Amino acid sequence: MTRVIVGQEEPRTASATAGDGGPGGSDVVLETIYQGSAGIGLLNNWDINAIPLNIASDYATLDNIRRNAQNFKPYPQFGSIQLYSNFGHNTYHSATVRVEKRYHQGLFVTGFYTLSKNLTDADADEIARRRRQAVRQVCDHVVLSHPLQVPVERRLDIKLLDSGLEP
Repeated sequence: MTRVIVGQEEPRTASATAGDGGPGGSDVVLETIYQGSAGIGLLNNWDINAIPLNIASDYATLDNIRRNAQNFKPYPQFGSIQLYSNFGHNTYHSATVRVEKRYHQGLFVTGFYTLSKNLTDADADEIARRRRQAVRQVCDHVVLSHPLQVPVERRLDIKLLDSGLEP
């Protein structure tokens, strides 16, 4: 494998967050949040010695290319030639909705729903270098919880009085 490093620059990133909450005095709280980020000029690599996709269309030629792949590379005297530079681009968008219902005596139920999309070219194959949805991503995420807030009272002086010691 030959590695070629082209003049690299610092990657640039940007992010944004916006949200809106519901009324504070109600038993039901509704909150919406948007989160987005982008990375431009991220470090990535690309095999410049890959066989082009449009090299042939008939079955016999494609079968010959499959059996003798090295002969059909742009530079047949080399294996893969990895070009490293600022090729990478990534964008992430998500919207979250949170609903909370408050009951009496510290019980409340909270539900979250998040819809997200991650577009990247980092896990694209070497030949078709274009942005598409990331391979490892969670598009829909739902969380439901029902915690109970229990009041705790501190009584440190009880043990001291029971043992006969002065506080």
